[in-house]
Amino acid sequence: MNYYISDMHWGEESVIEYDKRPFSNADECYRIMKERWNQIVTEDDHVYVVGDCIYEDEKNISQYLDGLNGHLHLIIGNNDVNLIKNPMIKHYFEEVNILQKIVDENGNIIVLCHYPIACWEDKNKENCIHIYGHVHKDGKEEYEFMNINGRAYNAGCMVNGYVPVTLEEIISNNKKHYERG
Repeated sequence: MNYYISDMHWGEESVIEYDKRPFSNADECYRIMKERWNQIVTEDDHVYVVGDCIYEDEKNISQYLDGLNGHLHLIIGNNDVNLIKNPMIKHYFEEVNILQKIVDENGNIIVLCHYPIACWEDKNKENCIHIYGHVHKDGKEEYEFMNINGRAYNAGCMVNGYVPVTLEEIISNNKKHYERG
């Protein structure tokens, strides 16, 4: 099974208030997210982290990534600059890319990039979906712009219950999050 998540910002205190996350501090955010992650993701699942995994923390990569279930794939976000410099990254992520195109278990073409892309490869194919991150807070304007054709979705943990989600869940969660009054 494939799962998607972005913008965890593990280790960053300011994101708790910025996103109005339901956690008292960054440590609690990480602890609860890791616990929920491992309740959902099995060792055989693939998790595509669509950027901004660990907030500018090049020394403590193992502190955050040890014990996470699944085969991890990183799509680099703007806050992953120090993370990708760490030689241990190869121990935790099967691959690290700026942009990645995969075919999921249902034959959908998934284009993954931390930043929303207005015109992605194969955009006009009905089974091609763009999954992005980077958009925090409300993001309704970006969602409406990106979703004109109904196939671009935000993997941000704050939109998706602070857990990795399936494609079906990301679609449902985006609609609930952005289309509510």
